[in-house]
Amino acid sequence: MRTPLTDEQIIDILLRFSDVLGLTSWWSAIFRASMWAVNKGLAVVVEALNTGLDQAFKLFRFFESDGIENFLTLYMPIFFALAGAAIVYMGFQIMRNNGEPSKMVSALLIGITLFVVLPWGMTQMKELVIAGKGILPTSQNQSISIIQSNITDVYQIDKEGWISVSPTKMNDISGMQDIKMLDITESVDMGSFFFDDSPLSDDGKQILAKKLTKIGNKYELVKPSSHFFTEDQTYYRYSWHPFLMLFGLLGKALVVFFTIMKVIQLMVELGVLKIFTTATAMTDIDGQRNKKLIMKIRNTFLVLYIAIALLFIYDLAIAFINTSEVNAVMKAVAILVVSIYFMDGPNFIEELLGIDAGLKSMSQSVIAATMGARGAVDATKGAANMAKKGASTAFNMTRKGAGGLFKTGAAGKGALDGFMERQRAKKASEGAGSPGGSGAGGVPGPTSPTDANAQGSSGAAGSESPSGAGANGSPPSTTSGASGGGATGAGITPRPGSTSTGSGSKPTGAATRKQTQNVQAKPPVNPAKQQQKQAAQQLAEKQKPGAPKPGGQAAAKLNGQKPQDVTPTFNEASLPKAATSAKAAMEASPAFTGRKPDKESVGEKMVGAYANTTQKMYDSKPMQEARKVYDVSKNTTRGKEK
Repeated sequence: MRTPLTDEQIIDILLRFSDVLGLTSWWSAIFRASMWAVNKGLAVVVEALNTGLDQAFKLFRFFESDGIENFLTLYMPIFFALAGAAIVYMGFQIMRNNGEPSKMVSALLIGITLFVVLPWGMTQMKELVIAGKGILPTSQNQSISIIQSNITDVYQIDKEGWISVSPTKMNDISGMQDIKMLDITESVDMGSFFFDDSPLSDDGKQILAKKLTKIGNKYELVKPSSHFFTEDQTYYRYSWHPFLMLFGLLGKALVVFFTIMKVIQLMVELGVLKIFTTATAMTDIDGQRNKKLIMKIRNTFLVLYIAIALLFIYDLAIAFINTSEVNAVMKAVAILVVSIYFMDGPNFIEELLGIDAGLKSMSQSVIAATMGARGAVDATKGAANMAKKGASTAFNMTRKGAGGLFKTGAAGKGALDGFMERQRAKKASEGAGSPGGSGAGGVPGPTSPTDANAQGSSGAAGSESPSGAGANGSPPSTTSGASGGGATGAGITPRPGSTSTGSGSKPTGAATRKQTQNVQAKPPVNPAKQQQKQAAQQLAEKQKPGAPKPGGQAAAKLNGQKPQDVTPTFNEASLPKAATSAKAAMEASPAFTGRKPDKESVGEKMVGAYANTTQKMYDSKPMQEARKVYDVSKNTTRGKEK
C-alpha cells in the first residue's frame, strides 16, 4: 500500500504545477466561457474555409469551360482575319526589306504553334497543379491541432503521476465533435461522501483537496473555500491559453481566406489569358508578345501551386511555435509575425515570377476597400453634420477650399514667373556686350544714349577747329552732329536762343565752349520717364476743379474723385411764403430727415458695389496669403540675383 504524501510534498507539487492549476470562481468562469465561445467559433470558421479552398479548385476548369469555348468559336473568324492582316503586313515588310525575314517567319511559326497547342498545354499544367496539391498533407484539421496544443487536461497529468506540466498526451480531443462538446469551465471531480467515482488517483485527490496560502515567509496548506448555496471552490479541469489559441485561429482564418481569393483570381485570369492569347497569337510579327504571354501563363500555374504550398508551410511554422520552449507572450508575438508574413507573401517569388505569391495584393485590396468604405462613411457623416450646422459651416468649408485653390494657383504662377524671369535674365546677360564698345566676337555693341550724346559733343567741339577737323586732328565727320556744328547731333536738344542753325557756320569759341558745357551737364532723355511725366500732367489736368469728368459720376468714383453735386439750385427768396414754410416743415419731418436723397443712378451703384467688393477681396486674408505664396514661389524659382 502506497504511503500518503506529506504536506511538504504536496506544497512542492502545487508550486511546480501552479501554471496549470486554477481555482474556480464565478468571474473567471465568465471569462472562460466568453473566450471559449470566440475560439470555438473561429475553429468552425477555419474548418469551413479549408473546405472552401478545396471547393475553389473546382473552378480550375474555368479556362476550358463551355462559355470560354463558345466565345472563342464565335469570334474565330475575326481572329483569322486579324491573322491574315498580320501575314499581309509581314509580306509587305519583307518586300520592302524592313526587318529580318528570318525573325518574322520564326515569329509566325511560334504564333501558329501557340494557337494550336495552347488548349492542350493549359490542360496538362492544370493536371500537374492538382496532382501537386494532392501530394501536400491536408490541412483540414489545423484548427483542431491549434486547440489541442493549447489545452492541458489535469486528469492526464494525474495519470502520469504528476511528473511534468506537459504530459505526453495533453488532452482527449480528437475531432470537432469533441471541441463542440467540451466545457471549458468544468472543474475536477473530487468524488462525494457516498459515491467515490472520481477519475483522480489517491495522490491526485490528496493534492487537489488543498490550496496554498502564504503565511509569513513560507507557504501553508489550507482547504479551498466552501459555499453553502453554490459549488465549493476547487480546481478547473482544463488549463488553456485563450489568447494563443485566438491568435493562431485568427491568423489561420485570414491566411486561408486570402489564399482562396488569390486562387480564384488566378483561375479567372487563366481564362482571360487563354482568350487573349488565342486572339493575338498569329498577329505577333516579332514574337516578343507571344513569349511574354507564354511566360505569364506558366508563372500563373506556378503561383497557384505555390499558394497552396505556402499554406502547408504556414501550418508547419505554427506547429513549431506551439511546441517550442518559449513563454506565452513570445508565442503570441511569433504567431502574429508569421501570420503577417504569409499574408504579405514572400518577396522573392514576386521578383522571380513577376506575380505576387499572393497574399500581398489581395490583402492590400481588402485594406484599400476597407479604407474606402470608411472614407465614404466619414464623408456621409460629414455631409450630415454640415447639413445640421447650416449654411455657415458650408460657407467656411467653401472658403477654406477656395483659399487652398488660391494658394495652389499662386504657387504655380509664382514658380512660372520666377522661372521666366530667370531665363530672361540669363539670356540678357549672355547677349549683352560692353556698353558703347564691341560685343563678344568683335561685333559692335549697341550704342547707348550717353554715347550718342558724347559723340554729338565731340562733333560740337570739333567744329571749333579752323580746318573743320576733329579734336584729334581727324577729318571732319559726315554725320549731322559734326557737319551741323554739334547742336543737332544725336541725343542733343538745342537750348532756346542758341545761335547754332546747323548750316555749317562756325560759332564763336565762347559760345561753343558754353554749349559744350551745357550738353555735358544735361542727362540723357529717358523715354519711359518722359511718358510717365506726360501721363501725370494729363491726370493733373483732369483733376483740376471744374474740369470735365468723362463717364459721369461712376468714372469720377473709380478715379478716386468726389462726385459733383448736380442738385439743381434755385432762389428760395422768390418762392411764396406758403411754399417756404411747407418746405421747412418737410425738411424738419422725420420721414424726410431719416433718409437722405439718393443722388446716384443704378449704374453708379453697381459700379460702386463692384469696386467695394473687389477691394474687400484684395484685402481678404486668403488673397494676402496667396500673394505671399506667390512671392515665395517666384523668388524660389527665380534664384539668387547675380
